[in-house]
Amino acid sequence: MRICIVEDNRELASVIREALNPEECQICCTCRQGLAECEKGWDLLLLDVRLPDGSGLDIARAARIVSNVPILFLSSDGMETTMLEAFESGCDDYIVKPVRLAVLRKKVEALLHRSGYRSALHLGETVLYPDTHCLKKDSLQLDLSGTETAILRQLILHPCQAETLMRAVRQTTGRDISPETFSSRLSTLKKKLEPFDLNIIGRKNTGYRLEER
Repeated sequence: MRICIVEDNRELASVIREALNPEECQICCTCRQGLAECEKGWDLLLLDVRLPDGSGLDIARAARIVSNVPILFLSSDGMETTMLEAFESGCDDYIVKPVRLAVLRKKVEALLHRSGYRSALHLGETVLYPDTHCLKKDSLQLDLSGTETAILRQLILHPCQAETLMRAVRQTTGRDISPETFSSRLSTLKKKLEPFDLNIIGRKNTGYRLEER
C-alpha cells in the first residue's frame, strides 16, 4: 500500500504511518507539498482540512481531476458545512479528530477494497507485487520498473486500450509517456515475460491483454 499523508502535525502523521504500516508513505506538512503529490499514483490520500498555507480541500479537488484515488479527511473541524464541502470536493470519507486508530484502519481497509486495490495480483501461478515492483513465479523473480509495474497491474485487472495503459503509467510514476516510448517499453517488457510464459497481445478492437502461453 502506498499512501500520502498531508498533515501539519508531524507527530500525528508519524503515529498514523506506524498504525497503517504502508510499504511506502509520503508525509506532507503543507498544502503546496500535497498538491505536488496529486499525480503520483498513490493508493490513498489522507488529508487534513486546515493547513498552514491553504486547505486540504484544494488538494482533494486537484486529485479528483486526474484520478479516482480514495481520499479520507482527518480533521478537528467537525462543522457540518466543512464536512459537506469536503464531500463535494471529492472525498470518500471524513473522520473528526481525535483519531481512533482502530476505526481509521477499518475505514482505510474499506476504502481500498471499494477502489479495487489488491496488494498482490495473480495470473495463474504468476504473482505481481505492485508495492515492491516485483514479479514472481515459482523460483523465477523479475524486478520491474515503475512503468512496467503499472502496465502489468492494469493488464492483470482487465484488458484495455493503449491510452488507458499510458494513463496508468502517468498516475504511478508521475511522468507522462509518449506513444513511441510506450511502444518501446512494451516491446522490452514482452521479452522479459517470456520465461514466465506470459504474453502481451494487442488486438485492434479489444486493445491489449495479458495471457498465459
